[in-house]
Amino acid sequence: MPLYLRFLKPPRCTLSGSSRTKYLIVSTLVTITSDLGESFYPDQATLKCDLWGQANADLPPSNNQGTCLISSVNLTWNAGSRNIKVEMNTSIPPRGCLAREDCELVLSVSSENPKCADNLLEYHPGLGTVIISAWSAPFKIPKRGVGPSAEGFVERRLQLSRSCTLRVWEETGESIARHIWDGGVAFAAYLAQYHQSNQGSLGLLQEKIQETKQLKVLELGSGCGIVGLALAAIRGSCHVLLTDLPSAEKISQRNLQYSRKQLQGDVSFQIFDWDDPVPPSTSPDIILIADCTYNPDSAASLVRAIENCVNGSRDTIIALAHKKRHDSETLFFDLMGKRFQIVNHSEFSTLPGSGKLCNQDTYSGIGTEPVDLYTFRLRSELCLIE
Repeated sequence: MPLYLRFLKPPRCTLSGSSRTKYLIVSTLVTITSDLGESFYPDQATLKCDLWGQANADLPPSNNQGTCLISSVNLTWNAGSRNIKVEMNTSIPPRGCLAREDCELVLSVSSENPKCADNLLEYHPGLGTVIISAWSAPFKIPKRGVGPSAEGFVERRLQLSRSCTLRVWEETGESIARHIWDGGVAFAAYLAQYHQSNQGSLGLLQEKIQETKQLKVLELGSGCGIVGLALAAIRGSCHVLLTDLPSAEKISQRNLQYSRKQLQGDVSFQIFDWDDPVPPSTSPDIILIADCTYNPDSAASLVRAIENCVNGSRDTIIALAHKKRHDSETLFFDLMGKRFQIVNHSEFSTLPGSGKLCNQDTYSGIGTEPVDLYTFRLRSELCLIE
């Protein structure tokens, strides 16, 4: 699975020089880690840092016709590093987007070697290690001196098709809360590749996606919402309800705002605690779950929430992305097995249905554990609704 570029410190800008010649210094601190941040990329890498100017402060960078590339620099991540300082210097010309008072800056950091992993259609076993790029939140050029830092968010721009790039925001820093994890990325990649090839190993899920009716989709523990947003981006005529605890509401609403133009389906967010006896939706067509089985203390609550949402309907399917973190996660599958049966199971593969493991890293310790994809259905003897 991929590694992730992260901003440990949000970028900020310093303005220096005379009234005739002004200079910008943009600085930040980045790292390359696994999804949970417990391991760092151990080998040498070439990173490309691009500084973008944005003339219209009301529009996000990728939708703004006034966006221009200001400066680029390549940096070397040395083997054994835990972080690297980024510092970019550029002069401000008297004309152009940098000279405008409403100009904002955006810093992107990507990997040139190993390969960048932003195109989810291109995963294949021969890629080896791949790294997902990071885009900062916009930040202002100060009138003088040191300006304020960018907001504490990082953006991922993930290509789902030739015409659709999904924009997903995370929080910056080393905390694992409100980040995208490997299971969500793998699930989004599976959906993108299935949409392109019309082939896949999760037959039950694919049958649902192919139905012509409007789909009712529920995502539990949605976090940043990457899976539900990916489905809504590739499949029209669907309503996707993202659900999570109150702590995920801010990042979810931000992602809904920035992704709206890329979505074919309708997406909304609702706060939902798995211990709440009243489900946010009953008998949906699809229940999506990714990266939610790592905590055995919440396994019973999650299974109970799934059962309440299914509401006795065997027509509802549960699609799960799971990356094993520790042995105690088997508790979730033991509890699920009492109420639901596994219909499909496969390791995530680049070519859906090929049975090949996506991105088998050549070194141990980072990204080598596969993501397993499952579909479940209520056991027939427990079915209340046909």
